[in-house]
Amino acid sequence: MNYHYIILFWQYFMKKILVLMLVITFIFGLSKYATLEYKYDSKGNKINEKTYDKNGKLVSEYKYKYDSKRKLINKKRYDKEGKLFREFKYDYDNKGNKVSQKNYTYGKLDYDYRYEYKYDSKGNKVNEKVYKHGKLDYDYKYEYKYNSKGNKVSEKAYKDGELHYNRKYEYDTKGKLISENLYDRYGDLDYSYRYDNKGNRVSEKAHQSSRRYEYKSKYDGKGNKINEKRYEYGKLYYDDKYEYDNKGNKISEKRYDKDGKLEYEYKYDSKGNKTHGKAYDNEKLSYEYKYKYKYDSKGNIINEERYGAE
Repeated sequence: MNYHYIILFWQYFMKKILVLMLVITFIFGLSKYATLEYKYDSKGNKINEKTYDKNGKLVSEYKYKYDSKRKLINKKRYDKEGKLFREFKYDYDNKGNKVSQKNYTYGKLDYDYRYEYKYDSKGNKVNEKVYKHGKLDYDYKYEYKYNSKGNKVSEKAYKDGELHYNRKYEYDTKGKLISENLYDRYGDLDYSYRYDNKGNRVSEKAHQSSRRYEYKSKYDGKGNKINEKRYEYGKLYYDDKYEYDNKGNKISEKRYDKDGKLEYEYKYDSKGNKTHGKAYDNEKLSYEYKYKYKYDSKGNIINEERYGAE
């Protein structure tokens, strides 16, 4: 069997399908494929979420509960038959750290974790223990060092008694963070980060050969990220560009590939929700979708309709 011709035929077939989708879209417009409904409590916490298919049939439902500090303590997911499918339970300490998590599938416990923390006088975490189904799974210990101005200059983490990572920080003469380097347990540089004088991260770089990449970012005078480029092994991988309104709300996002060709673009409303998206294949429109929202008097989304080419 000649797999080369099979692959060529499959690529040809998929391109024909994309063309057919576009023809249908241009003739009949975008069709609704999903509707989502949301409910909130008096504090603005989302307590219910329902998803319906294009025919108005229930696909899934989520229910949420919160404590007095608005921390999520219970999450339930129901299937299309209305049966409880998944349940998640959480507990927190007085600092807001999660101290336990239990997951259930159709009522059966399949994930049971408990967390213990200890802190120093400055509020830094110095010990973290994780228990899985009642047994110690791992034990983290942390060490910190500070300079004469009180800025943290190093953080070491030990897992089960062995060095796990070493994070180092550098500051300018005004005490502002300008760089951060993360070293692995062998002392090799793993990640490095650089910041501008406003505290914005302008560079993120992975140095290990298995995942060597770098992000470079630019910001406008208001601190909004307007450009982000990702490089892999020193070569441009993609180029993202962002636009904002005069209130600082993101209104558009575009991604270009390594050759400068537009791959996709998104548009957002004044509340930061995505309203329109387009994907391109070799600069030709391959897919398009739209979102429509309804809001309550507090600005919460209570209804969301999703449209796209089937």
